[in-house]
Amino acid sequence: MAAEIAAFYKDLFTSDSPHFPDDLDGLIHLVVSNAENELLCAIPTKCEVHLVVFSMGSYKAPGPDGFSLIFFKHYWDVVGKNVASLVQAFFREGYLLKELNHIFIWLIPKF
Repeated sequence: MAAEIAAFYKDLFTSDSPHFPDDLDGLIHLVVSNAENELLCAIPTKCEVHLVVFSMGSYKAPGPDGFSLIFFKHYWDVVGKNVASLVQAFFREGYLLKELNHIFIWLIPKF
């Protein structure tokens, strides 16, 4: 029985002349509507960036610069405009500075 199953899948995945249905559009159903997709791709407003920053834990994992979110929350009046502009630039241009995507990873052995 195992040999039959293996032969079935081997034939299925190594066929020289696979059959594809004429209508491939109906194979995958849309999960996200066009309106939802437009909202997901929209450039976030300064208010939305503010809400996201302030909804995150204040003492969560600082990056290589050593600043945790408490810094950005405390000095939002000073740095908020620049943070929002940086996020909006990413959505407009699709480019994020390499330095902003660095993190520290520590391997913790389990005993």
